[in-house]
Amino acid sequence: MTIVSRNRQYSVDVVCAAVLIQLVLAVTPSLPRDSENAALFYYQAALIRPEPENYGPIIQLIRGAVPDDQLRKYLNDGRTRHAIMLAESASRMAKCDWGLLYAQGSEPVLSIIGELGHLASLLEARARTLAADGDYRSGLESCLTLRRFAAHLGDQTFLLYSRSHTTNVSSLTSIQHILGMMPPDINTLDWLEDQLAQAPGTPWSPRQALANWALMELEQWRVGAKGLSLGGSQSPMRRLAEGGTRDEVFAKAREAFGQFLDSAVEILQSDVPYEDKHRAYEQSLDRYIKQAQRVDSVQPIAFVYSTLMWADEYYEFYVRRAAYLNATGTAIKVYRIKASTGQLPESLPDGVPGDPYGGKKFEYERTSDGFVLRSRIKPLNQSKAMEFAFRVAH
Repeated sequence: MTIVSRNRQYSVDVVCAAVLIQLVLAVTPSLPRDSENAALFYYQAALIRPEPENYGPIIQLIRGAVPDDQLRKYLNDGRTRHAIMLAESASRMAKCDWGLLYAQGSEPVLSIIGELGHLASLLEARARTLAADGDYRSGLESCLTLRRFAAHLGDQTFLLYSRSHTTNVSSLTSIQHILGMMPPDINTLDWLEDQLAQAPGTPWSPRQALANWALMELEQWRVGAKGLSLGGSQSPMRRLAEGGTRDEVFAKAREAFGQFLDSAVEILQSDVPYEDKHRAYEQSLDRYIKQAQRVDSVQPIAFVYSTLMWADEYYEFYVRRAAYLNATGTAIKVYRIKASTGQLPESLPDGVPGDPYGGKKFEYERTSDGFVLRSRIKPLNQSKAMEFAFRVAH
């Protein structure tokens, strides 16, 4: 066979092989694509997660203790590792739909919220254990998983929002804890600062969130989920409900809540100091709560009373989260100076995140083992200003 003939035969063989591969692929069944809904994986993780013998070691670890043998055994359990893997995978997905029955005004049951809280504690325990073993980068990555989890928990209902807030704060306190354990490293600090900017944490969308909560509360009344709360035939709520058709009454309730919402959002988005904003928001809210509490002449807004009470915490939660986040961001810049110069700065550098309570830089004080950041004004519902203590590893 000539060289030309052999080359021609080789070309034919390659074409035939390619056709054969395509035929095989065409008849071989393929796996369906993985679900892109993160909630399904979080639910699985919560179900798979084994109950620890007791929660004491986890609680003590989160309070600053070192991981003991009992906790390590729990974290190394195959089911525990599987639950962590599912949660980590879920946290990197774009979509998270918790499967709420909006048409029924249905909140997630408290037991599910509790299980999601246990899952968050597991992720926090793993982060702190990794750091205790000297694997600071992996520990910080677990903290970022927790922060993405907080973003997925979202604000579709008040219960989810409250759990999201707690999870978000846990992620930031654990980051602060790990920063105090690891020797300051510029590359790690730069990476962490970038990652925090990409992991948004709990959403802040007051108009959408508060409106959703009010509409879901009205749906609970409409479908009878709150029917028992109407009381007897002479109760104020029943008299109000019988003052027109349900649609008419609920339309008036939506209109009244819309007036509150317009006022609230205008205040929350205004560029005024924390104390002034908080007082204006509380005054507006208090006016509508008093309307909802009237028994002599019940107002339609009484049907969204729970939402008004939740709105009371909504803004304060937001400012508190901002304080934790900004303190963490400020600390990263201080640690970066320590990493590059070998010394803590005498004062905070320019460009650090501000104190959301005082509107300026945090107060800064060097201590025997690190430094402290302190808010300049205390939260109006607290007895003292927030303080964040950071250790510096040597």
